[in-house]
Amino acid sequence: MWTNNFLYLAFLMQVIFISWYMPKTLIKQSKNILQRYPQKQYPKLYPVSRDAIEIGINLFKQFNRAILILGFYIISYGAYTQSKEMLNVDSSAVLIGFFLLQYVPYFIMEFSGFKFIKLMQLASKQSIRKADLQPRRFLDYLSPLY
Repeated sequence: MWTNNFLYLAFLMQVIFISWYMPKTLIKQSKNILQRYPQKQYPKLYPVSRDAIEIGINLFKQFNRAILILGFYIISYGAYTQSKEMLNVDSSAVLIGFFLLQYVPYFIMEFSGFKFIKLMQLASKQSIRKADLQPRRFLDYLSPLY
């Protein structure tokens, strides 16, 4: 009985961390980047429109919310039925299946990130790099601590 309760507690922590906390943090970072680097000042960072980026962020958020609700439903259903096994099936199958479902939005985000980086590379076709040339000083060779 206690092991079943610990299993539900671990599953609850998994649902909260992967489907609520991590997306909240990633969305906050993404919106912070969009605010810090506006499209007018940094046009090379935006190979697609800002609206398309915000739509992608909102889809990521909604997909994770749906998975969060599904996770809470699984936990509440399992607690309501009070069976020895989670959801009257092998608990490891439920946990592994739900874990894989939780990472689907992250896989989609990663592959869309690859596409985004490829579009950024295609937008910047400049082959000549420019740098400010200045003579080296003696302190450039020494560590700041010395």
